Amino acid sequence: MTSISFSEEVEGVYALSTRGEAAVPGYWAGFCTTSRLTDPATFEDTWRDMAGVYVFCTTGPADVRQFADRIGRYLAPRPHTRFLWVTDPDADPDYWQVRHLAATPATGDPTSTWRVRQDACLPFGDYALAVHHGSELSPAAMGISVSSVAFCAPDGTAYATTPGSAALTLAGPETGCLSGTLALDHTGDDARPDDMNRLRVGLRYAMPDPDSPGSGAVLALHMPLLCQDGCALRARLTFDPLFPLEPDRTALALLAPGVPAPSALRSLLTTTLGGRVWLTPVAETPTRWPARLVFAGSPRLVDDPSDPEVYLTPDGAFRLRAESCPGTGAARLALGLSGLEYVDVRDGALVLFRSGHPAYFSAGGDAALGALATTAHVALLPDGAGQLVYYAQPAQSPLYSARQSGTGFLSLHEMPAAVLGAFEAGASPVFPIGVYQGIERGLIPHAAVLEHAALAPARRSLLPVPDSTDEPDAPAVLVVTPSGLLARLTAEGTGWRQVVLASLPGAPEDQLTLSTVGPRLRKLLQSTEVFAAVTNVDEFFEHSSVGYRVDDAVRASLRGKGVPAEVIDAIGQAAGTRAYETEKAFRAQLRSATIDPRTHADYLDTLLSVAGQLKAVFQEWTFQLSPRSWRTDAASRTVMLIKYASRTLTELAGNTSAWGWPEASVPHGRRSLGDPGSGARHSR
Repeated sequence: MTSISFSEEVEGVYALSTRGEAAVPGYWAGFCTTSRLTDPATFEDTWRDMAGVYVFCTTGPADVRQFADRIGRYLAPRPHTRFLWVTDPDADPDYWQVRHLAATPATGDPTSTWRVRQDACLPFGDYALAVHHGSELSPAAMGISVSSVAFCAPDGTAYATTPGSAALTLAGPETGCLSGTLALDHTGDDARPDDMNRLRVGLRYAMPDPDSPGSGAVLALHMPLLCQDGCALRARLTFDPLFPLEPDRTALALLAPGVPAPSALRSLLTTTLGGRVWLTPVAETPTRWPARLVFAGSPRLVDDPSDPEVYLTPDGAFRLRAESCPGTGAARLALGLSGLEYVDVRDGALVLFRSGHPAYFSAGGDAALGALATTAHVALLPDGAGQLVYYAQPAQSPLYSARQSGTGFLSLHEMPAAVLGAFEAGASPVFPIGVYQGIERGLIPHAAVLEHAALAPARRSLLPVPDSTDEPDAPAVLVVTPSGLLARLTAEGTGWRQVVLASLPGAPEDQLTLSTVGPRLRKLLQSTEVFAAVTNVDEFFEHSSVGYRVDDAVRASLRGKGVPAEVIDAIGQAAGTRAYETEKAFRAQLRSATIDPRTHADYLDTLLSVAGQLKAVFQEWTFQLSPRSWRTDAASRTVMLIKYASRTLTELAGNTSAWGWPEASVPHGRRSLGDPGSGARHSR
């Protein structure tokens, strides 16, 4: 204990020398007494002082002398208080939020063992840390040994610390924390809930209670994550009454000195074919990404977040192993409700849980999830060298091709949607997932809404679009959807070349084609829930395009719009009769031709509005659909809807955070989709 000392700041207030080692900035700890001690005082000096109390505060007091007076006022009616945790040391003590522990010398000799005078309960939500009457306190290497501490679960299960493991730490990152090793021996073998169930371990999201609209009530969607399946565990508890939501201060560590490393725990994650998935705390990096369970919370009422409903969620690194498919060896980890959104984990993976991420779904605003509730999001990392591949397609419009079937029948065409690399390089972002296997039956419909409206769109917005290589002269891979969409893919079948929206046999333009598919449109098309309201023409052409050509029909349209004949002739000579795959190429050809720049500028918008080849011709009727022909005035703006989604248009219109390609629907900084109308209320 020679490394611990107390320096006098004002009379009766001694600051702990190791307070700066606590894992929270500004933390203050010390000893307050009416006795006169040496300066600096040793730990032994404070231990034998029967008039003093060890004090722990979230921050240092602004005025130490006033703080000394407040401590005196608080302790006057509580003469046996030995340990005190204060949330706001600068507040009036009549309004202090405190936790305290009373103790007196066990034998009348204050130099040795003290004994807890009465039961002390340090609650947090439905959990609590209990130090029972008669527990003994004695000096130890890094602070104070406590003979008995119990951690109480919401269902009333009390987990007593193993003998000799409990302590109150006075040095290091856990300064001011109570700690001890817990035995998690309820394994579920006897058909009773295991400890993962009793401790409410899982992910949890929250939303306004749809059964009580307007009441402010919150519905919590708890998603159990881990099962012990007969596996007993040991976990090291660290508990700070002042910082219960700070993982470095309050946690159940699954890997810690003196705690046996647990074997694989079955998780309620699943493969796309229902295969089992196991998670094992990673022993190689216990200090970097320590595997632990930490507190998170969601409000009971929207307007009162001060009393959250708390639970335990994972934090840190776990090694993932998934049951493979017999015959193929495939192991596709499902990330949501769709069997078409998964990560290939046949070679194993690491799951990095990161707690404290937003988990409140309000069905409004630009953010899919808000911080009113928190849970753990995940990063999926390769287990060793290499990368993980993320796949996603809309459930209502998956891609099929004859390329991989070898039978003459079409088979599902797997399309890589993102590549997940090393976490440090930023190639594997942290994103939300849902775990639906163990959810309560009555919550399933609400969980489905959450998945489609918030979790799936959030995942897709956070995951990067992979680069794709192509050999332009190589034949395209053709894929088709059940709804009739045709796509031409790159030679390897992993990237997009073109999307054919419709075929028009016998028409001058026999296909309605998006001639190039940029990264943002690719990300949209490779989502499980596809919805976009494209109104921003410049954004569309920045990342995609339609084809262009100047033919007799275009010349006739230009004449009808009052373009002078000599200008039409000059445009025709410059563009020729060839087809241009992109607007960029068409513009470049016009700039390079010998044409009056002023004429080019004056009539360019008119030319682009009629020369785009996204048009349908039926006998005498021409329907020009190319974006440059769209109306752009706010009162009657043209909107191109792209929708392969399970929810109605009305539902999607009010949930802008779920829209894909949001940049395309934000002309002048505002998303714009008018009232879809009663006719679209049930449109899917």
